[in-house]
Amino acid sequence: MAPVFLSALSVAELQAQVNALLQKIQSVNVAATSQTVAPAKQKVVTCPRLTRVLTLGSIDRDTNADVSLLQTFLKEQGFYQGDAYGIFDAPT
Repeated sequence: MAPVFLSALSVAELQAQVNALLQKIQSVNVAATSQTVAPAKQKVVTCPRLTRVLTLGSIDRDTNADVSLLQTFLKEQGFYQGDAYGIFDAPT
């Protein structure tokens, strides 16, 4: 069986296609880098207003429940693992 030859593109035609593809790639890169990304919304955190100075051993009964308020806030922020039980101890 004799080889079959198909008409091939000339070097100039191939170079034109390559240039067209390079231009498309460049326009895609420009579009990708010029897109602005909205900044992530930050969560607004408000620390509770405590009415008393808390120290080790403070309890809700003597602090107008400030100890539980603080423990709840710390737990919500991921800094406290226990329950808000109203006793200011070492984990608090």
